[in-house]
Amino acid sequence: MSNNAYLYEYTVGSQRIECIAESDEDCVIYRAVEWSPDGTMLAASTDDSTLRIYDANTQVTQYASGEHRMSPLAAYTTIAHAGTLLGFAWYPHMNRDPAANCFIESVRDHPLHLCDTQTGKVRASYSAYDAYDTLMSATAVAFSHDGTSIYAGYATHIGRFD
Repeated sequence: MSNNAYLYEYTVGSQRIECIAESDEDCVIYRAVEWSPDGTMLAASTDDSTLRIYDANTQVTQYASGEHRMSPLAAYTTIAHAGTLLGFAWYPHMNRDPAANCFIESVRDHPLHLCDTQTGKVRASYSAYDAYDTLMSATAVAFSHDGTSIYAGYATHIGRFD
């Protein structure tokens, strides 16, 4: 499977449309796409349980009026998961500083993972258990605005990790 995507632009009437499409021939469906807080990266989760992070700074595209041209947008990091990726969120103060370059993710039947954006490696894990001591999977994750807490949505409650 290719790790490239293509950025393209076209005009319908007076509306300009820009799209990103997977370059390989496999049918991959995007589940969620989010810009990083600093606007330099784009994370896209797909139905093949993969999170692809694209570095928008490596892409410089020029378009001539009425012309449709494609250029590759290579994945900066590709992170495959053993289970379904349920949600992810960028660290709110994410920037090019390696210490702040991270995100939180939730994968079915796994604890929450704080991951490094450059390597995809797990920096920390956060687990929640029900009354029967069974690991719960968060269906949604978010950081607090100041980045000091992680919030996770579970079947019957919202958990907070400091």
